[in-house]
Amino acid sequence: EDEKPLFRRLAVFVEGFTCEAAEAVVGGKGSVALKEDAAEKGTTNVVESMIDVLDGTTSLADKSFLVAKPQSRGDVRFRMLEVVREYALDRLEASGEAEEMRRHHAAYFLGFAEEAEPHLQGAQPAEWLNRLEEEHDNLRAAMRWSLTYDPGTAARLGAAIRYLWVFQGYLTEGLKVSKEILRLGDGVPATARWKLLRMACNLAKYQGDYETARRMYEEGLSGGRSARDLPQISLSCRGLGGLAHEQGDCTTARRFMDEALAVARESNDKFGIARSLSLLGDLARSLGDDAAAGPLY
Repeated sequence: EDEKPLFRRLAVFVEGFTCEAAEAVVGGKGSVALKEDAAEKGTTNVVESMIDVLDGTTSLADKSFLVAKPQSRGDVRFRMLEVVREYALDRLEASGEAEEMRRHHAAYFLGFAEEAEPHLQGAQPAEWLNRLEEEHDNLRAAMRWSLTYDPGTAARLGAAIRYLWVFQGYLTEGLKVSKEILRLGDGVPATARWKLLRMACNLAKYQGDYETARRMYEEGLSGGRSARDLPQISLSCRGLGGLAHEQGDCTTARRFMDEALAVARESNDKFGIARSLSLLGDLARSLGDDAAAGPLY
């Protein structure tokens, strides 16, 4: 009886979980405060007890309610067979705890994704990409819930996993989710919105959807100018210049790239300066002007 609440709460996970995740989502610091309602117990009293998450998951695995699989990192990952999870999820919905568990689940995986984000921009992102891929279904579930109930979490989560979409080839999914988040309006924090807008531009461009990419870069440029955000202006101009170049409009490409370089120099954005010079070098080279391209490179 005292394992039933843990069993149903674990159904919030999709395609498995670690003990660390289970403790954070369903038990806080390793224990679950069990509150059985009167209907389930057949009494008018709320019964409270405590159960250790590690012991509970081990016991459920021993009873074949969970499948345990050792991981290469030395930890163990648990999952429910789908027919078992369907029953547990039904019990979770009936308990009235489902939304609370989904909120905890989304918060945990937001923290996990934001911890991973800086590693994905480092020199060796493979380990964290693998960890994100392992939890991709949980991240998707957290995103689905957040899009409806917590736009701020959805935006931060999308911003944190945006490189997963590129590096692992989820271009269509990433663009679709980015658009959904960007449509949420005022609920999206400015920093997360800009990260997602930049990524959506790239994802659209990678798929050959130049019109969507141009529209989003123009939105970024307008927002950057309104906020006097020089790095955003420079990046948006580079994006628009690159699109024009790819489509053979070298005059427009040069105009945007020159502005990108000037703005980057104004803000002493060394990466922006280098990237703008490189793009101008590409443009000169494509026009057969190697004499001009060399100094730019």
